[in-house]
Amino acid sequence: MDALLFPGLTPARHRHVRRFLSRSPLARRRFDECSEALGYDLEQAYADADIYDWEPYQCAFLAINLALADWARVEKGLRAQAVCGQSFGGFAGAVAAGCVPLGEMAALLARSTAVERAFFDALDEPLACVFFSRVDVDHVDELVARAEQPGGWAEVSVRADRGVHAVSGTVETIARLEAAVRARGGIVYYTINRAEHCRRMLPLRDRVEREAYAGVVFADPAVPVVSDVTGEALRTADAVRTDLLAGWTHATVAETLYGGVSALGVRRLIVPGPPSAFRRHGGGRFEILAISPASVSEASR
Repeated sequence: MDALLFPGLTPARHRHVRRFLSRSPLARRRFDECSEALGYDLEQAYADADIYDWEPYQCAFLAINLALADWARVEKGLRAQAVCGQSFGGFAGAVAAGCVPLGEMAALLARSTAVERAFFDALDEPLACVFFSRVDVDHVDELVARAEQPGGWAEVSVRADRGVHAVSGTVETIARLEAAVRARGGIVYYTINRAEHCRRMLPLRDRVEREAYAGVVFADPAVPVVSDVTGEALRTADAVRTDLLAGWTHATVAETLYGGVSALGVRRLIVPGPPSAFRRHGGGRFEILAISPASVSEASR
């Protein structure tokens, strides 16, 4: 049994996927769908965007990963019996499962981005989220607790594969944590100017539901959608909608998702993305078939 796994959002520059976008008609179609819904040329906005321009980066990532999934289905005949997504990948999963058309999802994300910016800009104390690895898993919580002193706040937002973690908190607390991670020989990948997947985002979650999700009609998924919040197989429109919103306030834990996928009987994960990034995902329990922009570009020559 196969499952389609959409990865979490990683900031990739336009130049890294330019060849794929120029060669793939499936990618062109997905970008055109988003452009029509957004009211501007998504690829041009993506090419010009700064890495902190959330809207074009999110919508481009969504379109790229759905185009890769389209290619796996159309060109390779791969038919997944379940869908799942890590963090932001849940939005692509909802589209792939037929819950929301891509254009409507892009418009939802644009509205959500506006709400998010207003929320974070109005905070008395700025927040951040740092992604890092190569710190012993047993020491992560200890480092977070130390970074909180004196008078700070931090919370683990992501516990991903291969020891990758993300921690949200106040800017000063996250700066202390970054220094502690580097002192332990860890690798800090990047820090974003927002918090996510933590309890303090409950007010934002409620605003996003009111202001971004209003009027969007979800459909029941064509195949089960495995939650990365609870590990449950979601089979109704309301369950998928609720789960996407729950991602704001609940940490993303890889083992929760993989446990749910395993319970369905999945043996292979089809993952949009480079093979090197997903080779050991799932702790060796699954066969991994990665579909990268580079491999699709070569096949499209």
